[in-house]
Amino acid sequence: MTDTLDMTARLERPDGFCARFDLTVRLEGVTAILGPSGSGKSTLLRMIAGLEPDALIRLRLGDEVWDDGERRLPAHLRPVSLVFQDGRLFPHLSVAENLRFPLRRRQRQQVRLDFDEVVHELALAPLLDRPPQTLSGGQRQRVALGRALLKPARLWLFDEPLAALDDAAKREIAPYLAHICRTHQLPIFYVTHALEEVLDFASTALIIERGTVVANQSIEALGGNLPIDDTTRGGSVLRCHIARYDEHYDLTELKLGGHTIYLRGRVVSADTTIRVLVPARDVSLATGPVSGLSVLNRLPAIIENLTDDAHGACVATLVCEGQRLLARITRFSKDELQLKVGQPVIALIKTVALAAPAP
Repeated sequence: MTDTLDMTARLERPDGFCARFDLTVRLEGVTAILGPSGSGKSTLLRMIAGLEPDALIRLRLGDEVWDDGERRLPAHLRPVSLVFQDGRLFPHLSVAENLRFPLRRRQRQQVRLDFDEVVHELALAPLLDRPPQTLSGGQRQRVALGRALLKPARLWLFDEPLAALDDAAKREIAPYLAHICRTHQLPIFYVTHALEEVLDFASTALIIERGTVVANQSIEALGGNLPIDDTTRGGSVLRCHIARYDEHYDLTELKLGGHTIYLRGRVVSADTTIRVLVPARDVSLATGPVSGLSVLNRLPAIIENLTDDAHGACVATLVCEGQRLLARITRFSKDELQLKVGQPVIALIKTVALAAPAP
């Protein structure tokens, strides 16, 4: 039986930050938590973990009440496991001792993963006898993930576990993390600024803006609800079929219905379909046939909606093969092209702009 987390919470801080959370989430696999910096993503995790003593919270997980407005289950008794950005390993313990630390207390009615399996899946065996000080950033975070996964729990809370790593370390750890999430289907709340980190294994997304959940839906249904910030400026998630890999050009050919989308590199997926993140700012529009362009991805679509914003831009919602695609263009371009709802257009997407899931 799948647990459900039901929560209402209020928090006002002296610095003016205010959080108002009302949510119900079925704990099935990974729930991505997205939103601009300072929107309250980490605060939500801290509330669930019992680390916000000044918050007014009512919280139920399945058949257990953790907060009822008067009584509060202490943080150390909650069946949750946290992973922070910096790992927080015990420097006086070896890697093996760090991993075994949460196993000292056996608790009932909680998921417990096998030690040898976690060590194998995170490739930790060569590190077991080493102290944390001798590990690279990526290795330390793999150990931190292993320790968190080994703690018996009903819910895992990942607070930007890759944010403190450089690009090389992220590439090192992402496949392990993706494999763990896909294999075990653990109930995980995963805070991230980069949707592509969880694109291929998250099932649900919570979008948080200014201390409020503004969207709670499946990854495919995100559409125009992706956070509008300096990184994404909104975007779309397309589900495509993997067709083939072109070794000569190092491109993977995907199919969206009868149309082709190219991604850089070889895409490795446990399935024949993958999700692709398309930033709205990287989609251009043409009203007729195009030629002589370096842009490989050209998708015929129909304009479903046009919405102007306060910054001289227009977001066009397009429909292509039954899926929604957003294009963020200038209002000048909209007027120059005389765009209107129902009009057929060609969506032009640079291959280098697309984000594929972690391998």
